[in-house]
Amino acid sequence: MDSAIYSNTQTAILTVSVAVLIGWLYHKLKPSQPNLPPGSFGLPIVGELIGWVRALESGTAYKWIEERVARHGPIFKTSFMGNRTVVVTGPVGNKFVFTSGDDKLSSHQPVPIVYIAGEQSIFEVHGARHKLVRGAIAGFLRPESLQRSVPLMSSLVKRYLTKEVEGKDSVFGVILLKKIAFKVSCAVLFSLTDDKETDELFNEFLLVLKGAWVLPIYLPFTPYYRALTARRRIYNRFSAIVDERWRRLEDGSLSPNDDVVTAMLSMKDEEGRTVPRPEILDNLITLVMASHDTGVSLNASFVRHLAMNEVTLKHICED
Repeated sequence: MDSAIYSNTQTAILTVSVAVLIGWLYHKLKPSQPNLPPGSFGLPIVGELIGWVRALESGTAYKWIEERVARHGPIFKTSFMGNRTVVVTGPVGNKFVFTSGDDKLSSHQPVPIVYIAGEQSIFEVHGARHKLVRGAIAGFLRPESLQRSVPLMSSLVKRYLTKEVEGKDSVFGVILLKKIAFKVSCAVLFSLTDDKETDELFNEFLLVLKGAWVLPIYLPFTPYYRALTARRRIYNRFSAIVDERWRRLEDGSLSPNDDVVTAMLSMKDEEGRTVPRPEILDNLITLVMASHDTGVSLNASFVRHLAMNEVTLKHICED
C-alpha cells in the first residue's frame, strides 16, 4: 500500500515537473509577439470582412469605423480575409500615414485585391520602382496636362448626360455617375471614345469591382471567379492597346505625353530599361479602378448635397 502511494506520488511530481518544463521552454522559445493595438481579429480566415462589406453596401462604413474607435481608440487592429490589419484614424494618424517613408510604412492590399488589381501594381511595389511608376502617372496628371483635357471632359459629360437622361423621368444616379466617370477616364487616360467599346469595358469593370471585397473562392459560380475572369478579358484588351501605342510611338505618330499609356511605355528605370509590359498593364487596370471609384464617390456626395439643399441648387442653376 505504502509502495503504491509512493509510486503515485513520484508519477505526479514527474508529470508536474515535465509540464512546468514544457511551459518554460514554450515561453522562452516562442516567437515574440508584436505590440499590437487593441481590437479583434474576428472569425478565423474571414476576419471582420462580412461586417465591413455589409457596411460598405449600406453606406455606413464610417459608422463601422466609429464603433471600433469608440470601443478601442483611434488605432485598432482587425482582419480581412486572413490579412491582419491596423486601422489608423484621426489627424495624427493621417499625418503619420501620408508622411512616412518606405522605411517606416509600406502598403499591402488584401489578397483578393492583389490578384484583381495586379501583383505588380503601384500598391504592391516599393522604393525606386514605386517612385518611377508614381512619377509617370503624376507627370501625365499634372494640372497643365489636365487643363488640355478640360474641353474634352466637358463635352463628354454633356453628351453622356444628355444621352442617358433624355426621355426618362428618373435614373439611378450612382450607376449613371459611374458610367460617365468611366467613359471620361477612358477618353482622357487611354484616348478611347468609342461608345460600344467603353460600354463593354464598363460592364467588365463592374464585375471586377464586385469581386474586390468578397471571399476569394475560385469557383465558377462565385463573384471572385467572375471578377478574375473579367480581369483577364480587360488585361487582353489593354494589352492590344499597349501594343498599338508602342507601334505609334516607334513610328513617331504619338509622343510620351499623348495619354497615360504612352507615358508609361516611355518610362525607364535607373538602368535605362523600359518597364515590362505586365507591370504596365497591372498599373493601367489599377489606375482605372482607383480613378473611377474615387471620382464617383465625390460626385455622388455632390449630387446628394444638391438634392438636399434647394438654395445651393438654385444658385448653381442661375450660374
